[in-house]
Amino acid sequence: MLLQLQKPLKFGSTINKINLETDIGKNYTGDLCTITGWGLNGEGNSPDRLQILSMPAVNKTYCGTANFMPEIYWNKILCLQEIGKDSCVGDSGGPVICNNDNKLAGLLSFGLKCNGTTPSVHTKIAAYLDWIKDTMNTKNRKNKKDKKNKNNTKSKGKKSNKNNRNRN
Repeated sequence: MLLQLQKPLKFGSTINKINLETDIGKNYTGDLCTITGWGLNGEGNSPDRLQILSMPAVNKTYCGTANFMPEIYWNKILCLQEIGKDSCVGDSGGPVICNNDNKLAGLLSFGLKCNGTTPSVHTKIAAYLDWIKDTMNTKNRKNKKDKKNKNNTKSKGKKSNKNNRNRN
């Protein structure tokens, strides 16, 4: 999902931008990745603070098999696993950053349990860059067209008001 904001974000100490990973073939197996989220904690409670967790990435074949996924999806996933650590309900859509390289590598898709006995599955951002770019470009073209049409309508309205004043 992409969100279009009405106003640009004001970057600072709590809000910043991140680069998107562009290498679709990047193998993260063994890399340490960090996830964040507001999902349920180990006791099944909702946290009052953003949760941060680092876990190693696992092999996509192992992950796909463990999560009963068709092989066609394996190149589009990044999986993390460490027994006793995991994302959980409410973390979906949360970011994955690997090796502290300040690139968004993935977004949490799903997991079968919240205890690390099966890998959590994250969608690889690089696999969807074309869709992201196309969607943003299409929306930007539409916004420019709408803005141009709005300005033209305002101009026409002003002219007709001026003409109406002259008639009186």
